[in-house]
Amino acid sequence: MPFEETKPENPKIDKTRRVPLTEEIVGQIKAEILRTGIGVSPLLEQEAENCPPGLNAAIVYNWLRSRNRKITTAREDYLKFLLSAWNQYSDAPFVIDKQIKERHARTALSRDIIRKLQAEMSRTGIHITSLLKMEGERCPDGLSAETIYMWFKGPESGIKNARTDYLEFVLHAFQSYPNKETRNRQTDSNGPTYVPVTRHIVASILAHQRRTGISPPKLLRTQDNIPEGLTVKEIANWLNAKDNPKVALKPHVEYILNRYQALPNLANVKHAQPRDNTNTQMTGGNTNKAPSKEKRLSKKAKTAERNDLRYRTYVDISEKDLTALRFHRTSKLLPGKIFTLSQVRPPSGLNAYMVSRWLNESTKRADPEHLSWVLKQCDSYQMANRSKA
Repeated sequence: MPFEETKPENPKIDKTRRVPLTEEIVGQIKAEILRTGIGVSPLLEQEAENCPPGLNAAIVYNWLRSRNRKITTAREDYLKFLLSAWNQYSDAPFVIDKQIKERHARTALSRDIIRKLQAEMSRTGIHITSLLKMEGERCPDGLSAETIYMWFKGPESGIKNARTDYLEFVLHAFQSYPNKETRNRQTDSNGPTYVPVTRHIVASILAHQRRTGISPPKLLRTQDNIPEGLTVKEIANWLNAKDNPKVALKPHVEYILNRYQALPNLANVKHAQPRDNTNTQMTGGNTNKAPSKEKRLSKKAKTAERNDLRYRTYVDISEKDLTALRFHRTSKLLPGKIFTLSQVRPPSGLNAYMVSRWLNESTKRADPEHLSWVLKQCDSYQMANRSKA
């Protein structure tokens, strides 16, 4: 061990005894993460029953990220627990270990690289946020617009290098787009078409909103057959003038414009409704009445009924399925890792938090489509690894 193991006279003090947090200890923790392929959070999740009280991932991350060793000490029982916990795990498989090493490879941010990125942005007319949005699921896990913007600040931000896989991805993504004069990207012959969200399109949406009195969130709540991936947040990004030039899926833009055009004017809707003179006199001309108590209760009842009908389609999680889920958890695939490893998009509404509730038995029922996807993807990944081995 890199620190001295001494037994204090009072055993009660042992839990809070602190030892120097040296570079050697920090290096040993990083080496264990690389060797096993198990990060801090998954380790603490697997060893939750034996974890010392108060120890969490944030504490360990602060040790690893401390600049110029501002954190100079650490609790001895925390260090002993972490190193002994990692020690019981074998080395990671070659494929996973190789992926980890590739993720840790870094490239110096030279002036030539920064100029090349700036030249690509100028050539394509695409900003960083728009680029990541267009690339979607192809983006490496953890890459964000903020990370890329920090590259351009250089020495001011203290960033001197970048992850090699991030840098290569951004450059290759820019190079796959034509010049801004002809920028209408299509991923393949059968793939989705992206179109620029011009000022004319934004003005049309705003004009329809004023004409009908219906906002985009309300429009989506009242319409059927909404294209996959179209959300209120996406429409808000179109209307946000800070992010120009913007791009969007062509079916999404056409859907919103067509639905708005089919709606009547707000004036026609008002004239079609009978005027309540009594309420006008009492409120000084304001005819907007709050919904009655009966209507509010009716709306709640309909929502509860809809949720109840959806819940009826759920199935009980059998002991066999629960055992399989827990087996995949010991393989570090659950609750969340399978979502990043799988090449198949998960069903709508399925996420790592829901899987955690299954594993913890917070809920004993699940959507059969969700349960089937998780088990199938985990089994496929396990079989693929066995065949490689």
